[in-house]
Amino acid sequence: MRLHPATLPIALAAALAAALVMRPPVPPAADRDDQSQAMRVSERWLDAEAFRREQGGGAISAPLVAAHDFSTLGVAWQGRGGRGEVRASSDGQRWGGWIPLIDDHHGSAPGQPAALADLGDGARFVQLRFDAPPAGAALTFIAPGGAPPPQPAAPASAAGPGEVPKPPVVTRTAWGCPDGQGSRWAPVASEVGFLIVHHSAGSNSSSDWAATVRGIWSFHTITRGWGDVGYNFLIDPDGVIYEGRAGGDDTIGAHFSCTNSGTMGVCLMGDFTSVEPTPAALESLAQLLAWKACKESIDPAGQGFHSASGLGLDRISGHRDGNPGTQGCASGTVCPGAQLYPLLPGVRGRAASIVAAAGEPQLGSGGYSLADPAPGGDGDGVLEPGERFALAPALRHLGGGPAAGLQAEVTTADPYLQIFASEAAYPDLADGATADATFGLGFPAQTPHGHRAAATVTVTAANGGPWTFPLQLPPVFAPPAAEVAGVSLEPGEVRAGGGAWVGTAAYQVEADRAFGARFELALLPPGGGELPLTGFASAVAAGPQIKTRALALPPDLAPGRYGLRVAVRDDTDPGGGPPLVARDFADVLAVLSEAFPDWAARLIPDPAQRGGSADPDRDTLPNLLEYALMLDPSAPSPDAGLQIGRITIGSDEYATVQFAARAFAPELRFEVEVTADGVDWAWGALPVAEPTPLGGGRELHHFRAAQPLDAEPRQQLRLRVGLQ
Repeated sequence: MRLHPATLPIALAAALAAALVMRPPVPPAADRDDQSQAMRVSERWLDAEAFRREQGGGAISAPLVAAHDFSTLGVAWQGRGGRGEVRASSDGQRWGGWIPLIDDHHGSAPGQPAALADLGDGARFVQLRFDAPPAGAALTFIAPGGAPPPQPAAPASAAGPGEVPKPPVVTRTAWGCPDGQGSRWAPVASEVGFLIVHHSAGSNSSSDWAATVRGIWSFHTITRGWGDVGYNFLIDPDGVIYEGRAGGDDTIGAHFSCTNSGTMGVCLMGDFTSVEPTPAALESLAQLLAWKACKESIDPAGQGFHSASGLGLDRISGHRDGNPGTQGCASGTVCPGAQLYPLLPGVRGRAASIVAAAGEPQLGSGGYSLADPAPGGDGDGVLEPGERFALAPALRHLGGGPAAGLQAEVTTADPYLQIFASEAAYPDLADGATADATFGLGFPAQTPHGHRAAATVTVTAANGGPWTFPLQLPPVFAPPAAEVAGVSLEPGEVRAGGGAWVGTAAYQVEADRAFGARFELALLPPGGGELPLTGFASAVAAGPQIKTRALALPPDLAPGRYGLRVAVRDDTDPGGGPPLVARDFADVLAVLSEAFPDWAARLIPDPAQRGGSADPDRDTLPNLLEYALMLDPSAPSPDAGLQIGRITIGSDEYATVQFAARAFAPELRFEVEVTADGVDWAWGALPVAEPTPLGGGRELHHFRAAQPLDAEPRQQLRLRVGLQ
């Protein structure tokens, strides 16, 4: 950044600026036609006699005809005048609505307000009215003309290290200024320390913004009598920046209420009283202000004393911040509008970030990739002991100019991580670019399974840095050896046919060392395939260990004998490959049909396996699980239609069962069990009888014990149903 020298002493510059903006409106004279580059501008002076008093104290002019068609009218009036309005017509018969004349306060002397009105193409007649008679009014009829031959905006300036480039700007010649790059008044410069933001208070839409700039130039140059446009730059809603006052960005303008020395004025074209400016316009504003702030060593977020106005101001201020000034010539402005002014803190912050980024390149981490190429790697990208791998951290350019001569070094304090290639070079990075460099790392064979290492990459550049980026590597994968031996099931309560069984499966797992395991379970149906069950994670110790897991069966299982698959994974395995071990156990579960949807039941194993302990010597446990439907015969279930009782035939007593159920497969086996004390039970098979159809898919079944019951009194009976 550089400190810009003052071209004139501040006091002299202030005096000259005041002299410029205090020039009165054009005196009475014959209409003058000033045209250049198809642009037509004419003037007319109206004295007080041109206005007829209206009832209520106002005044109105007779319809006036211009020397040519026009679209924009500049009006400067003297005396009381008060609020004014204007309307236009193409033929003097059909008139448009009244449009307010809003004093822009950019440089008016007291009693000399002025306004610029957009009236639309093809206007030829005009009429004015005020709420109090003015002493006189100067009118400027402006036909901006067609656009000049297309010329691109000057490209953004080149910027060296620590500089913000000047954004593209449409030159005066390119937007069709009648005076080209010159000016009717010799430019006067001052040392700029404050950047002032305005709005034009004109239309928010235009089919030709260059023509709008020409209209503003005519209003300021001729109507206002300032010799040139008052702003140093203008910005349209598309974010296009136009060069304003001739002489450069240090030239004293006419925009800050007669206290223009030490300021640069930027105008966003449009009226932002009730509408916010576009994001494109705001971004161009921030870029332009950041360029000027960097050039003049101005802190965009700072404050200072502005000697011309005698005010303490933000370095980036709105026009209203200079109102009232102790040496000013007008007060009361709301410029740059109620919707733009609250956005200025954000503009300051954005400009400050652009200036800060210009100090040096800004780099950030873009993540990293890992590979284990030969020699010594299997190419799966998994960190394993004894392999070398390639670490490629990415750098992302975040702004602040190109980063050149990038060198990087990786370091670590980890006791296991080995560094074989610790230095690497990155290519030069332009704004927004990403690139990576490769370092060689590895872990020795004794690295513990699951060990996580950290490293640090430090980057320097020929024009900045250093930047430090910490890296957390994934865990080292050194899988243990494991076995799954036997399995047994301890049943829980079920609702027959409801598809839910909460029971416990016990597995015997043996591993050569401790690790965190993930168990994956699946039912193996009689017809093949598998039905996954919910898995679970558990720590596994070295040596043999029994693990248990509560199970839930999926609904609507077909009847038959099912197997169980037990698979064990290392829960730190990042590759998602095959499990450490998987073993199938056939026929460990007997599933009945949904014949008894309303019966509460308990799924039990074969009596020989009721202990629930694992048997490592057995792979299968056939025919061991059955439904047991237990009811007190004194409280039969009417919903299930189940009756369990006793019948006497001759001198013998038999157990009987009668129930209604859905049709079920013939492979079901029925047994009845009786007990006298609720502890010791005796089982007896029931012969299968032909069912009696009940309709609706239900059947009535009758069973009677083949052998008479013992003579001892029996307190309870229960029915057991299983697979044949």
